[in-house]
Amino acid sequence: MGKVLEKQEEKRNSEKTDRTLRDAKQMRKQQVKRRKEEISGQGAHRGLRLREETRRDNRDGSEERK
Repeated sequence: MGKVLEKQEEKRNSEKTDRTLRDAKQMRKQQVKRRKEEISGQGAHRGLRLREETRRDNRDGSEERK
């Protein structure tokens, strides 16, 4: 009985390790993707910032940004 329980425990630990490594790999991929978007100027916040600047410029009576 003891050996069966040990094997099950080893399998469980192995599955947890696999899951942890897989999650870590996915997180690294997302970070790299975000970094590339920021560098290329395609980040989600960049568009928002540009729209806010355009609104501010329009209130001042200056020309609209393109």
